[in-house]
Amino acid sequence: FKEISAKTLAQVELRLPPIAEQQRIVARLDGAFAQLHAAAAALAQVQDNYHALKRALMARALQPDA
Repeated sequence: FKEISAKTLAQVELRLPPIAEQQRIVARLDGAFAQLHAAAAALAQVQDNYHALKRALMARALQPDA
C-alpha cells in the first residue's frame, strides 16, 4: 500500500448524506446491533442450558441403581 500525505488527504472531498439520512442509518445500525447482542445472549443461555443438561444426564447415568 502507498502512504497518503496529510496534505493530499486534506484535499479529498468527502460527500456525506444529509443529517436526517445519517440519523436514519445510525438508528438502523443501532437496531441491528441490539438484535445481534440479544441473539448472542440467547445463544449463551442455550449453551449454558446444554452444559447443565449434559452434566445432569452424565450424573444420572453414572449413579448406581437404587
